[in-house]
Amino acid sequence: MSRGKYWGDTLYSREAEDILLTLCAYAPEHRFPRHGHEQPGIFFLIKGDHAEEDSRQSIVHPPLAGLWHDRGFMHETQVGPGGMVGLNISLSGEVASE
Repeated sequence: MSRGKYWGDTLYSREAEDILLTLCAYAPEHRFPRHGHEQPGIFFLIKGDHAEEDSRQSIVHPPLAGLWHDRGFMHETQVGPGGMVGLNISLSGEVASE
């Protein structure tokens, strides 16, 4: 997915140099197909139900925790019955390579 584009509804977005913050809300009971992101970043679950699956593991993501996604890391996302709100932190430039 291109930088700043996510499956959820964008509630707020702010860019500063090499960091893009995008706050998104995701409707309950959705499963999004396997995908990767153009830029590396962190998905920080603020509230709700989130599970993720990649080629090696399935995890249930606890609220107030972050998941690192390398550039192009392929994964599937599932939103549980409570929906979810999360902060996508996309990194580019020198920040992404450190």
